[in-house]
Amino acid sequence: MRVPVTRIAAAWSIAASAGCFYVDPINQRPSLDIRPMSSDPVYRGGSAAFEAIASDPEKHFVSFQWRAYVCTDATSIESCDLNPIFTGVEPSATFRVPTFRLDPDGAGPMAAPPVESLRVVLEGKDDHGATAKPPQELILPVLNHPPDVQIRTVSNHGAVVTTPIDVYAKYGDPDDTPANVTLEWTAFSPSQVPDTLVDLPVPPDGNDPAHLQQGKRFTPAVIGNWDIRVVATDRLGTRTEEHLTVTVADDAPPCLDAWDPLASAEATPITEPTLFRVIQVRDDLDAYPRAGNEPFIGETEFAWSIKIGAGPRQPLSNAVNSLAFDPQTYAPGTIVELRVQIFDRRDTAITCTDDAQTCSVISQPTCIQRQTWRVEAR
Repeated sequence: MRVPVTRIAAAWSIAASAGCFYVDPINQRPSLDIRPMSSDPVYRGGSAAFEAIASDPEKHFVSFQWRAYVCTDATSIESCDLNPIFTGVEPSATFRVPTFRLDPDGAGPMAAPPVESLRVVLEGKDDHGATAKPPQELILPVLNHPPDVQIRTVSNHGAVVTTPIDVYAKYGDPDDTPANVTLEWTAFSPSQVPDTLVDLPVPPDGNDPAHLQQGKRFTPAVIGNWDIRVVATDRLGTRTEEHLTVTVADDAPPCLDAWDPLASAEATPITEPTLFRVIQVRDDLDAYPRAGNEPFIGETEFAWSIKIGAGPRQPLSNAVNSLAFDPQTYAPGTIVELRVQIFDRRDTAITCTDDAQTCSVISQPTCIQRQTWRVEAR
């Protein structure tokens, strides 16, 4: 039998007038958000920090559960590690990002793929059991540090044409390690034509395990500015390019830097045997004392001469840096000139007049190739 609607409404009205009944309110789910605690990019081997933001309609307390995974491409779960690198229950999450996948400690086995992205998952539940649906996810790119490289020359003879020049590159990578960095070298001549570079063995620096070194040698055939380029490339193909300009010059004449005793234009009285000597000669390749043991390094050539009174100047067979003078072999009051001239392998002629006490073949008073002592025997 069908009951009329009006009778049902009447029955409901009677029941309501007889007393009240209570229905439990529905507990609504909280909502979540993941907020990075810094606007700085995340790097491999660096740190990441996030804050959980919760909103609950009834103002209930919300508990959290964090999980973070490292991936090659976080948009594809298959490219992420199965195990999280971080879990936590605090309102914030801070953790270190490994440099390689499958490697929470960041030691990085050679076969492990590099970390290129990060997948952060946040779940939440209020204290009445309502769970946020769906869990929040944040996908972030993980950046790769470029390699670092520094170039320098090491030479005891400067950059002189037709002589070898050694160049060293010190390189590293904060996330890939220097063992995963390759170097490409090029030496461009002043006309921008590549030249030959020869490998040099370089031992590692025990005081700097974060870097390795490579060495190259080139022998410039022309003077001018040479451009040494080194390109460092890491496992992900990130490149760092550095340049070093090496200014190659001609072999300059040698320069007398120090001698003994002091020289004067006036005759200096000498009463006892005295050693006149050259203490130091500055030169790119033929210095005195000799500047190295390399086969292309030489030593200054010395040419001594003597002039007694108004007589002619006479060369002496004394091809060393010193000359002994004994005044007792001369009549008292005799004026004697002792002179030394220096030459390197280019044997540049010293063309100053004979009466010039000093001489500079390159018109630089600070770089002389002749010194003359005037003494009076007593």
